[in-house]
Amino acid sequence: MFLNILHYILYMAIYKKVLFNGKITTYHRMLIEKYLGLTLNQKYVVHHIDKNPNNNKLSNLRIMTRSQHGKLHSPKPKYKHIKCHNCKKYFNILLRKFTFKIKSGQNTFYCSKGCHGNYRYKKHDKLIKRELKNGLSGYQIAQKHNLNKATVYNHIKTIHL
Repeated sequence: MFLNILHYILYMAIYKKVLFNGKITTYHRMLIEKYLGLTLNQKYVVHHIDKNPNNNKLSNLRIMTRSQHGKLHSPKPKYKHIKCHNCKKYFNILLRKFTFKIKSGQNTFYCSKGCHGNYRYKKHDKLIKRELKNGLSGYQIAQKHNLNKATVYNHIKTIHL
C-alpha cells in the first residue's frame, strides 16, 4: 500500500488520527464517513483539494479512488519535439529518455522501430552496392564491415546491378 517505510512515517506524522468505529483512522476520513453515514472501503481515499492536510472542512475534502488520487499527484511527463533521422517527420519523445540517450552518446533518433530499420537497411544497401562495385564478395563485405553474412546476402538478392 505504501511505497516505502519513509512514505508511511510521513503519512502517519502529517495526518491527525482518531479512533472511529473501533478502528484508528485519519480525521478527514472519519469526517467524510460520518457525513455520508457509511464506511468507505480501502479502494477510496479522501483528498484535500487545497493540499493542506490541516484544512479538514467538508468543502475541502473529496472522495476519489486510489488510482485517481495517484494520477492527480503524479507529475505530468515532459516531451521533446524532434525530427526523425530517416523520414524527417517530427515526433515526441519523453524528455528524460531523450536526455539519457544524448548523455549515452546517441545523436540520431527515429519515430519508430520501422523507420530505424528502414534507415539501417538503406545504409547497408548503399554500403553493399559500393563494395560489390569494388569487387568484394558477400563474405568479404560481411567480414570487412562486421555484418551478418545472411544480412549481406539478403541485400545482394534485392540489388539489381
